Amino acid sequence: MTSRRPPTSFLTLVALVFATAVLTFAVPGAAQAHSELVSSTPSDGGTTSEIPTEIVLEFNENIQEIGNEIVVVDPEGTPVADGEMVVDGPVVTQPISTGAAGEYTVTWRVVSADGHPISGEFTYELQAPTTVDETDETTEATTTDAEETTEEASTAVESGESLEDEESGSGSTVPIFIGLGVLVLAGVVILVVRRRRAR
Repeated sequence: MTSRRPPTSFLTLVALVFATAVLTFAVPGAAQAHSELVSSTPSDGGTTSEIPTEIVLEFNENIQEIGNEIVVVDPEGTPVADGEMVVDGPVVTQPISTGAAGEYTVTWRVVSADGHPISGEFTYELQAPTTVDETDETTEATTTDAEETTEEASTAVESGESLEDEESGSGSTVPIFIGLGVLVLAGVVILVVRRRRAR
């Protein structure tokens, strides 16, 4: 008996089915291996009144230290990235300079552990904080008002004491004048009596 070989078309079909199955399971696995952004500081769409000095991105796996870029622009569209980016495992940090209040846009691109580049963009809002100078001016004005009020009260007290001293001085001289008047009057009376006796 002679054995019959499978037709070539059948073998080709089996190979295609096998290749399709391999790709079906392999491709999603490769896609799932890409890094993903887990969190950011400042947060996406968040609002802060504290001026940030850096942008921090945290991913679900380590990031390669090549081909990475983080661009940060202020409300006027001016780049504010200031300093060298630092990659520490899954955490990427980009120092920035301070800027005006408003909406900031962060655009990032990093290379994941499997060599695939990933990118994204988010925004955050910087509110205008109360400056230290304004607080100092308010405190200084309050202190000055308090000092002026204290000085006025002290002046009023001193004026009152001076007035009392003057009144006390005037009152103490009255008995002296009365006493002198009595002595003068007594002297006159004695003088008159002696003259009458002499006659």
